[in-house]
Amino acid sequence: MAGGGGGGGGKRSANAEINLVPYIDLLSTLICFLLITAVWQQVSVISTNSAPTPPPPPEDAYNPTPPDPNKVELSIKILANGLEVTAGKETRSFPHVGGQIDKSAVKPAVTLWKKNYPDKKEVTINSDPNVPYKFLIEAMDVLIEQDYTGLAINTN
Repeated sequence: MAGGGGGGGGKRSANAEINLVPYIDLLSTLICFLLITAVWQQVSVISTNSAPTPPPPPEDAYNPTPPDPNKVELSIKILANGLEVTAGKETRSFPHVGGQIDKSAVKPAVTLWKKNYPDKKEVTINSDPNVPYKFLIEAMDVLIEQDYTGLAINTN
């Protein structure tokens, strides 16, 4: 029976070609993802413009110098019902008007700070933890308008 050709017993050729295009696409996607995420790991640091940790006290720390009585601390305390503006030992309260910070009343007090303490750039903002974030931002806006750049925020 001389039959029709090609009876190779069902064996395939060992020289099969593998399509490498999908593997190259996958690797190029993974490399791009790696590069993008590597950049964002370094951006996660936020600069707070705070001073570095002071060095340890010297050996003669047992006789410290007394604090300067003329040094004035400026601070704003944001409460649920108003603001307290403090310069040294003098404190003024400003209640919220219509559920908002009364900027028109707080601005003159901050302007008076600028007049009395022209070299002072640091202000501490104390905020209760349950106070809305927008109050903190509004207080910062009032201070930045008067060129107070050294803002420290305490939410405890």
